[in-house]
Amino acid sequence: MTGNHDSGSNPGAEVTKPAAICKDPWPSTDKTLVVVGASARAAADSANRAGYQPAAADIFGDRDLTKAAKWTAIQDYPQGAYDAAMSLPAGPWIYTGGLENHPELIDRIAAVRPLLGNPGDILRAVRDPFRLAECLRKNGLDAPDVSLEPPSGEHRARWLRKPLRSSGGREIERLSTNPHPPTATLRNEACYHQAFVDGLSYSAVFVAAGGKAAMLGVTRQLVGEAWTGAEPFTYCGSLWPAAIDSRSALVLSRIGDCLAACFRLSGLFGVDLVLQGHRAFVLEVNPRYTASVEVLEHAWGGQVHSIQMHVDACRQGFLTSPTTANPQLCCGKAILFARQPTRVGSRFEDLIARINDGSSWSPLADVPTAGAQIEVGQPVLTVRAAAATPEAVMQRLREFAGQVLAALV
Repeated sequence: MTGNHDSGSNPGAEVTKPAAICKDPWPSTDKTLVVVGASARAAADSANRAGYQPAAADIFGDRDLTKAAKWTAIQDYPQGAYDAAMSLPAGPWIYTGGLENHPELIDRIAAVRPLLGNPGDILRAVRDPFRLAECLRKNGLDAPDVSLEPPSGEHRARWLRKPLRSSGGREIERLSTNPHPPTATLRNEACYHQAFVDGLSYSAVFVAAGGKAAMLGVTRQLVGEAWTGAEPFTYCGSLWPAAIDSRSALVLSRIGDCLAACFRLSGLFGVDLVLQGHRAFVLEVNPRYTASVEVLEHAWGGQVHSIQMHVDACRQGFLTSPTTANPQLCCGKAILFARQPTRVGSRFEDLIARINDGSSWSPLADVPTAGAQIEVGQPVLTVRAAAATPEAVMQRLREFAGQVLAALV
């Protein structure tokens, strides 16, 4: 699947007075780092690789997360994230996917626990698709057309309806040629409209400090791949390398610097985009640790620790560029979604033991607990693979996916 996906923001929102932010009294020698979000496993793993001691709060409590970090469940997501975060050991915190749609909640936690990342006022600005498009165009960069009202006429089918608070491309709809109301889910959500852009989907990861950005890497995005069980516009994986030429890489670097300066971003952030030749159309900005970071870290062979770069940028305004990844190391991941009500039973346990045993980068990640019941459309787990070529990576991912689906009941 190619073209636009995943967006969640607040069009036309004014930047409010920044909320009170708790200062960071923790010395750099204290390695406690709290991770809060819908899914915290990947960021907790990255924190461990960087030498931190992660504590985490998320929805799933996957078994590899509970092994990697002290964990507590978020009840009543997202608002329950506050109580969950307060129950974890003292120390600074970062947020992962989904919480960027709740800037007031982030500021509430940040008033008590030091935040390493972007506070609510910055989130409201950078997650606003209208302000984002304006910033990019003023600097000679590209963004799709956006509108609050659905377009009419013959070009209607070239537009998408997107919920303003979304993550991972869920609940995005293509407009039909005949006007019709949104689905029941979207009817209860504020939406905006974005012109569809043909091309391949990518995600560029940056770290920002002092109005500048360093690009960590670019991955190809897997979007709406039927074999993963994902809906048409849903993010379902990342592949390295992305085969970006030097001219396109320069454009992406300009985008990173532009966004860092315009929105005062700090630390890790991701940019979802579609490439048309050497033109990069920015779909949205995810101002946090993103799903593709662990793929880039594996491609670097453990030479670069994104969490340390994030901490240095947020705490000290210190910006470093990563070393060049080994071009021979191709790797990727894919998220599998349940196509029918599914239970984690004994056959699945046997598969985990057989595939993950002795692997330094486990092929099966975000592993649900034994006996877990997974409903239609919910994520099952993540499959990961490394191989000599991107094509071989994709083949292995699909093979692992087939084995997982066959082992579920």
